[in-house]
Amino acid sequence: MNKNWLFVSGMILLVITGCATSDRPYSPADLTGVKQVPSRTVKTQPKRQQAYSSSTRNMTAARGYYVVKPGDTLYSVAFANNMDYQTLALINGIKPPYTINVGQRLLTDTVKSEQKLYRVVKGDTVYNISKRHNLTPAQLASMNGIDKNFNIRIGQMLVVGRKSSAAAAKPAAAQNRTVAPVSVASSGNKVSSAPASSARKSGSSAPAMSASSKPATSVTSSSQKDNSSSSGYQNVAKNNAKVRWTWPYNGKIIEGYSRNNKGIDISGNKGDSVRSAAKGKIVYAGNALRGYGNLIIINHDGDYLSAYAHNDAILVAEGQSVESGQVIARMGNTDAKSVRLHFEIRHNGESVNPLSYLPKK
Repeated sequence: MNKNWLFVSGMILLVITGCATSDRPYSPADLTGVKQVPSRTVKTQPKRQQAYSSSTRNMTAARGYYVVKPGDTLYSVAFANNMDYQTLALINGIKPPYTINVGQRLLTDTVKSEQKLYRVVKGDTVYNISKRHNLTPAQLASMNGIDKNFNIRIGQMLVVGRKSSAAAAKPAAAQNRTVAPVSVASSGNKVSSAPASSARKSGSSAPAMSASSKPATSVTSSSQKDNSSSSGYQNVAKNNAKVRWTWPYNGKIIEGYSRNNKGIDISGNKGDSVRSAAKGKIVYAGNALRGYGNLIIINHDGDYLSAYAHNDAILVAEGQSVESGQVIARMGNTDAKSVRLHFEIRHNGESVNPLSYLPKK
């Protein structure tokens, strides 16, 4: 009996030992992808807000949302979701300098956005866009952060209202009373005070106007201001497509632009210099985007972004301005099967063939 008990006990011990020492095909660390590099533009939130698994992020993204991870910037999120960074900022109510927080959920589907968007086309002005959407130029400028000279560019995405039917049914006067207080104080003052001063100069009876209701006076004044100085809002949308492109690296193209490859891949030697293809500003430098390795994204005049992937070393920092031809990285093979530079150009968020922009060899 004792022998049988010892035999059974031994077998149980062997089974337990085997389970404890069995090798796993991978460790949890193998699933994390590339090492995350903190971004200066992302604020770290408490750990409980960072506890998002990859499966949770994927499910959320599938519904048209994206959960911000350490190392992300607004530009990198837009890049990963094939969006224009300004559109991403607009539909999420994010304003320059486009700070985002770890754990923050960003809407990436414009169809689900409550904002009514409009993309500027050739011939547009702040005045005619605002008129078509029942806004004053000052309101349109305030809603979109347009500068005091009312400069807009072709391809720029603007918020022109909300999709809510209730909001759309409001009369122009109601919209003026609702939106104007939200606008920048200086813009609101300019719209309401200029007609009043001109009325005083012309000898009009200011008290008579004051006797009427304030909302009506505000609407009338705004309308007079817009009509009398409409030429000030007539700056035709500009096309900022004046980027002078140069090759980021002089090597052999081993993979061209296609549906599955959003840029071109150029072979080279590890450690070779990678140069900026045009003058611009570094808006992302890190490795949070899986599949790109050490990645650099440069913003060129708002319309164009250029991307440089698989670098061995990054030599620039986010927020830094760079000149055309400036060395920004050392070539490598991070997240790639061989040493190469993966180079992309994106126009208003859409990938384009770099060979259509780079000088002919």
